[in-house]
Amino acid sequence: MKHSGVDYNNPAQVEVYDKNHQKFRDYQKGTESIIQALGLGSEHTVIGMGSGTGAFAIHAGFRIENTYHADGFGVAYVCNRSN
Repeated sequence: MKHSGVDYNNPAQVEVYDKNHQKFRDYQKGTESIIQALGLGSEHTVIGMGSGTGAFAIHAGFRIENTYHADGFGVAYVCNRSN
């Protein structure tokens, strides 16, 4: 399957993408805003669909018990706070 945009299965491209976006985005602050707006708590499960590099899922995983990231060819279990 040929990607039309950034190939998030390529670690080098993910690193460049995240580094560039960190210049104008605060992933932590954005994640906190979304969690608060949706009223999510640690007991919820979050699935990021079409979630690119997984930056939201990585940060959400610190607050949400079960967090998953789905993009490209599969689903990754990002975080379980009990681990």
